[in-house]
Amino acid sequence: MWTSRNRNGYLGVTCAFVDNSFQLYEATLAIQYLPCPHTAENIVGLLNQIINTWKLNGKIFTFTTDNGSNMVRAGQLMEGITRLPVQHILYS
Repeated sequence: MWTSRNRNGYLGVTCAFVDNSFQLYEATLAIQYLPCPHTAENIVGLLNQIINTWKLNGKIFTFTTDNGSNMVRAGQLMEGITRLPVQHILYS
């Protein structure tokens, strides 16, 4: 989730996968407007819509989000998919 300067919320979904030769690929699947409120339930609804659009049901095992309370809760609501929190790396 991110919020534009005019206070509109957007959900970005990217995908990383490997092929049979173990070559890594990355793709942007969606950057979609998400009207307020940005509740976990609304986030899950939009995520499921994107998953269905791309016919990825049963093919997603994890997703990574920040630690916002709505994203943590969305991770709890996603069935069969484990949420991984972003780990902040500090460089000195």
